[in-house]
Amino acid sequence: MKVWLIKNLNFNFSKLLSIALVLFAALLFGLANPNIINATGFSFLAFIYFVPVFIAIFNNSYKFNYILGFIYGFFSYAIYGYWLKTYGVFVKIFLFSCYGFFWGCLFIILNFVITHFKKYSYIVLLFVIISFEYLKTKGFFGFGYGITGYTQWQNLSLIQIADVFGVFGVSAIVIFPSCLIFEFYKRYKNHSCIGKDLFISTILWIIILILSFIYGKTKISKIQNCKIQENVSVALIQNNEDPFGNGFEHYRNSIQKLITLTNYALENHNDIDIVVWPETAVVPSFNHYYAEENSNRKMMITALVNYFQSKNCNFVIGNAFSTGSKNYNSALFFKNKQNIEPPRPEVYSKTKLVPFSEYLPFGVKSQFLENKFNFHFWDKGENVLVFEDKTFSFGTPICFEDTFDYVCRKMNRLGADVFVNVINDSWGKSLVCQNQHLAMGVFRAVENKTPSVRCASTGQTCYVSAYGKVENLIEPFAESYGYYKVPVYEVKETTVFSVIGNFFSVLILIICLILLLNKSIFVIISKVGK
Repeated sequence: MKVWLIKNLNFNFSKLLSIALVLFAALLFGLANPNIINATGFSFLAFIYFVPVFIAIFNNSYKFNYILGFIYGFFSYAIYGYWLKTYGVFVKIFLFSCYGFFWGCLFIILNFVITHFKKYSYIVLLFVIISFEYLKTKGFFGFGYGITGYTQWQNLSLIQIADVFGVFGVSAIVIFPSCLIFEFYKRYKNHSCIGKDLFISTILWIIILILSFIYGKTKISKIQNCKIQENVSVALIQNNEDPFGNGFEHYRNSIQKLITLTNYALENHNDIDIVVWPETAVVPSFNHYYAEENSNRKMMITALVNYFQSKNCNFVIGNAFSTGSKNYNSALFFKNKQNIEPPRPEVYSKTKLVPFSEYLPFGVKSQFLENKFNFHFWDKGENVLVFEDKTFSFGTPICFEDTFDYVCRKMNRLGADVFVNVINDSWGKSLVCQNQHLAMGVFRAVENKTPSVRCASTGQTCYVSAYGKVENLIEPFAESYGYYKVPVYEVKETTVFSVIGNFFSVLILIICLILLLNKSIFVIISKVGK
């Protein structure tokens, strides 16, 4: 009885310790990213935040490791994405449970790697996590938030390698120390020889890290010394609007606020080339309501058209644009005195919509979900495109789109000299949420070596240089405007990433699948042979 009790207590303590480890790892994950304690994040924690995960998985069963994975996935994103509280308890539990499911599956694979890949399991662990992070951005559930590389968004010298390897290349450098530390731990626990391979791998990682910093310093210096063809004067209007407001009076007051802020900008700066208003800053559709015979909204849109026509600058406007039965989340480009009256703006409609809150599978729409959770379902734009002014071109990724590298990459390939992001993160009512989004926008500039301006309804409105430096950030949650001189370079750099895209992460995924398949076949054959 005494022996059984001791064994049972040891068993329960081991399980509880494993649960404590994954909860600790979830906390480290949250703290490494922008968080409620530090709005920019403790980025150094990302270099070790997988160590407790690996230790928790070590020597546990597949079944229990799935449970550990679910716990980690649920709580890591609950800490990271606490700002989803805006949409209520049900939405949070559903989304965090989805990540619990995915991480549970990943923990089973990590368990398999630790168990069956002996000497070089730490390398395979790295490949598996990079592959998981890459796959996490694909498909209907595709979500770029929480990728390890984004924790380093303020580490400018390190992240310049993203113009070759993308954000997943940065992830690889950051994750590898966790894999190495765990391998030392595993060999110690198994009373195995540490081996030269670990010391060689550690030295190689240090060399790669140093080379990455050298590369980064060189690239930053090169961009700073690039010849500038012209500086485009841009005014970004941050209207600090309630995202859930509705009705004619709300729309009219919102537009009046945008006009007032724009007038301040134009009065203080007489050289403004482009004025930018945030995502869906104007809700009533320009083309739909301008064509109506008599209505309050027609008067509103007509007055706005007359206002644009009276100014000597271009306007980029976020608008809920309608064509027939289709409703799009769009950016409209009004050229000075050219396509304003009657309104025939150039239109780019959002091609990457937010799953569940902006679209459902197969184009299904649900009035119940829209009313219950303040969702708004849009039709998906067909093509990525860029707008052309007299001497330069620019792309307008709309909010969620710049969390995916391929959208900005396509715009860059189409000739965009600048990214003009129109954003509405106001629904999150969180500086942390806005900084997490900004971190991803920084990488889009670095990957394509293309400067960007970010016009957000509540923040973070700012300029991001071609090497990722955030400048002239407007105070968040304030009615204000930003004035920026955005450089258009004489020679536009074509980066490896802009040409090839995510070749690095795809290559890692292919290698990972081959290794896992090969080892799975070997394990099955070995068991059958016994």
